[in-house]
Parts: sequence; C-alpha cells; structure tokens
Amino acid sequence: MANSFTSPPTLADEVTVVAGQPIAEGAITAMSDTANYLWSVGGTHAVVSQSWAEGQFEQRGTTYQEMVSYTIPIMSRMHYDLHVHYIALGPGGVRATLTIGANSYTDEVLSTGAGPHVIESTITVTTTPTQSYGVLSIEVKHTSGTPNHHEIRTLAARWIPWTSPVAQGAQADGNLNTFTPFGIGRAGNDYPLTTRWGVNMLENIETLRRRPISYVSWSGVDNLYAAPTSSSDPAPALYLGVGDIEVLFSPVYIPHEAFETNNFYTITIWLNMHNPLSQSVSYRILDQTITTSSAGWQQFTIDVRPDQDEEMSELFNLSIYRVGLDNDEDNWNYLVSLTNTPPTAPNLPYIRGLCIWGV
Repeated sequence: MANSFTSPPTLADEVTVVAGQPIAEGAITAMSDTANYLWSVGGTHAVVSQSWAEGQFEQRGTTYQEMVSYTIPIMSRMHYDLHVHYIALGPGGVRATLTIGANSYTDEVLSTGAGPHVIESTITVTTTPTQSYGVLSIEVKHTSGTPNHHEIRTLAARWIPWTSPVAQGAQADGNLNTFTPFGIGRAGNDYPLTTRWGVNMLENIETLRRRPISYVSWSGVDNLYAAPTSSSDPAPALYLGVGDIEVLFSPVYIPHEAFETNNFYTITIWLNMHNPLSQSVSYRILDQTITTSSAGWQQFTIDVRPDQDEEMSELFNLSIYRVGLDNDEDNWNYLVSLTNTPPTAPNLPYIRGLCIWGV
C-alpha cells in the first residue's frame, strides 16, 4: 500500500548498503518502511511528565481553577491528538486546554468516588497548527462527595502516533522542516532506484533528527483553595527554589552524531515568569546565561557544545548531559530561598514553569 509501514519496522541489512556491494531491493524497501514509521511513531514520547507527593496537588473549590501550565512542542502539522494521562483521588473534574496560537482545544473528564482513578483524556486539534509550540493548561475542581477534594498525583501527556499509512504528499514538522513519505510499492522489486528517492531520504533524515525531545517539564501549582496554615501543612511548590538545583534535572544522552557540522546541539528553554518585572534577571542553564525582563512564558534558544558531564558519562558509559539549573551564583541570587521569598522580595520575579527540549 502507498506510504504504508509496519510497526515495528524491519531494519535494512547493513551488509547490503555498504560501499562496493550491490544495493539490494530489500534494503531500500526496509529503509523506506522505517522512515515512514519514524515520521508517524518516532518521538511520540511524553512531552509532559510530573508527579506530586500526597496532599500537595489538591483542589477543594467546586469551580474550575487553573493549577498547572506547560509549554509543549508540536510534533508535526499532521499529529492532531494529544493524550493526557492522570492518576487522581477523590470526586472531581479535570479540564485540559491546549492553546496553539489563537486557537484553543479542550477536553474534560469527571470522576466519582474516592478512587484512586486512572484518568485518560484526549485533546483533538481541529485546525492545522501554524506554530511550533502550544501551551497546555490543566484546571481542576472538586464535586460533591468524599473526600472533600480532588487530588492529582501524576500528570503526563504525549502526542498519539499515526497508524499506517502515512497521508499523501510532503508534510512538515512544527518548524516547517519537510518530510516526504515513501510509497512502499514503488520501492519494491523491479522498479528503478530514482535520484529523487535518495534526495528525499537525506531530507527526511534531517527532518527526523530535528524532532524535539522533552527533557524537563515542571510547573508550580497555583490557585489552591486555601493557603497552607503552618510549616507542617503539606503544600506544593509554586516557584522554583535553590533546593531544586540538585534535584530538578534530567541526565540526557546526546550522541556526538547529533551535533551539527559546526559542533553544537540546540536546546530550547521555556520559562514561565511571575511578578511584574522591575529589573532584568539572569539564570544559568547548561553553562549558558539567559536573561529575561518579561512576565509569562518566555522562549530561549541556546547552543550546547559537546562537553558532557564527566561523572554521569562515566557511570552510564554514554555521553550524558545534565539538563537543568546550574549550581551557579546567578541561580542562587534569583531563585526562591530563605532570604529571597515572596512577599519579602516583592520586586523580584519568580519561575513558576520550566520546560526544556532538545532538537
């Protein structure tokens, strides 16, 4: 079938695609099948993943309150379904809204009883995305019943993979890089290998290499029904603090082959800043300085050099990078701490959301 693929694909025999050997028909078919599979299924891992301890992410109010928010990458301009997974307790509702540019898409799920509940939700994008990112906001409410709150323990989201076959015609990812699917029947026996196949394959490989990978997704929890009453009252973090430097990071494997010809790897950072900024502030991430003076979600792009974390690389025997906040003086100065806490430092901004991708 045109543009079809198998799942998982059968990889090409490397012996048939080396210099000096005739290119076997089976290798071309397998390579075409693998490319179609990777465009449809590859990279559809979690773009959001966060959990909370008992008693932290609770809502007792009976009307929806926005409690967490994330910026997520658009997988492609043809992946339309975002699956959101929750583990929750208590009776209540969860409403997820994905905003892409001027368009918003929503799905709501209600639960009854004490639980625990495994909640599945799917947001369907009905208009072809015109941006490379969207903002996912989660609202929570309590409904009547026992216990007297609706609590979220785990939240995760991923783009739903396509099923075979791939749609006809050239397609684009969130950054308008082009992918051209292969007609499997035309890549089979008794058909000549065209120059166009090679050109399309090289372009497709570059497009697939630029598919975003979510490394860190963190949001503070806002709009609690009631503020904590004491130091022993469980409450979630609203802003990032200095204590997060050593715990909120991901050990990420980045192979040397992923670095571009000018020897760098692109990292996209999103910060959700709170408080009207009366001054610019700087943070250090992956040994790079980013400076902001605006509120709300802010995007930054940094170029990482092949200078991996030596200790973790030796531990895993891979090229491992520590993706998160650096243990740096800038971060100690501007993250929440015992001497820098709202409202005692009302003129300083605070980070209430951090999302990091690699491409």
